[in-house]
Amino acid sequence: MSPTILVQRFDNTPGCIRVTSTPILMTTYLIVALVILVVNGDRQRLTETLKALNQQLQEQVAQQADELDEAQAELAKTALSLTEAIPIGTYTMVLHPNETMAHFSFMSEKFLQICGLDQEEAAADPLNIFACVHPDDYDGFLALNTETFARKIPFCEETRLIVAGEVRWIRAESVPRDLPDGSTVWEGVLADITETKRYEQQLQQANAEITTLNQDLEDRVKERTAELEKSRAQFQRLVDDIGSNFVLFSHSGLDGIVSYVSGGFESVFGLAKAQVLNHCWAESVQWLPEDAERTQMALLRILDERIQQFEMRFIHPTGELRTINVLQHAVKDENDQLIAVEGIIENITEQKQRIIQLAASESKFRTFIETANDLIFSINSTGCFTYLSPNTMDTLGYSPNELQGVAYAEIVHPDD
Repeated sequence: MSPTILVQRFDNTPGCIRVTSTPILMTTYLIVALVILVVNGDRQRLTETLKALNQQLQEQVAQQADELDEAQAELAKTALSLTEAIPIGTYTMVLHPNETMAHFSFMSEKFLQICGLDQEEAAADPLNIFACVHPDDYDGFLALNTETFARKIPFCEETRLIVAGEVRWIRAESVPRDLPDGSTVWEGVLADITETKRYEQQLQQANAEITTLNQDLEDRVKERTAELEKSRAQFQRLVDDIGSNFVLFSHSGLDGIVSYVSGGFESVFGLAKAQVLNHCWAESVQWLPEDAERTQMALLRILDERIQQFEMRFIHPTGELRTINVLQHAVKDENDQLIAVEGIIENITEQKQRIIQLAASESKFRTFIETANDLIFSINSTGCFTYLSPNTMDTLGYSPNELQGVAYAEIVHPDD
């Protein structure tokens, strides 16, 4: 009910005013106080004016609401475009009150691509995502998700999927957020880490191989060291001549004055013993300069090294280049001073020549294989290629690397 108030006009005649209000939009009221002179139908004109004003305001509000909806839609479109452009999958899962299993409310195209699913399959049942989890990882992955939904905690896990028959590693991470209606939403990302896992496995394999090689090397070093220790203990029991390719020797150390050589010296060096005894070792034999210098440097370290082993080359009186293997150790007095260097020399010229010949033979054989017109290959017991000659591309249309590890039967025509 609108109250009416008695007033006095400017011309001092009596009159009245009525205070009225009009709803403008939904539950919001614009209070309009108007002074109405209830004279000559003014009330009807006022009502029409208020209705027109109300209609105008409603149209303006509706227009603003439409513009706001368009802005929100454009913002959502931009956010979706950004989500689809990043190289990882994104998703949201919503857990409603009194539910135990959350359902997907959003899955990006990258997410679906990684999981090998389409939108309808994934949205129909969240367990469709779990169905592609590797059988060995399924129970643990499902249990972790169940615990995450029950406790409403962040989720982070790596697992394997089977997509199109191939094993694919993924990493999923999400963080929960409570909604006003009591629901909980997990917003997360899904990354394909297959290549990373492959690199990790390769690195682990390489580390394992290195460890095995190191252990083998250590074992060999220990064995060799034991052999050398045994050899040193036997030096004093050796007879003067232990074979035409071996020479026992002793010299004074840094100045290299030879005090003893065994009978094999003449056979190995082509010199009489008298030509070297009581003479400088470096001057009696025509050593290669670089080898002589390296040997002299080794002598400077001999006090710190129990046993030294190295190779030296010299020119035989016949002009032949010969190679010897030297195994020597320091002899020290009670004051730990060097008094002599003793050891054994082995003529390894023939072994060196055989190595060179073998390398040449291998090179010749490889050249033969690489230039042969026929395809040369090798397969293992499972029927897979382990070697193919370079002309594989010309013969089969595949490079050797493409067929490595491939079964022979796979490239044979079905009719054959």
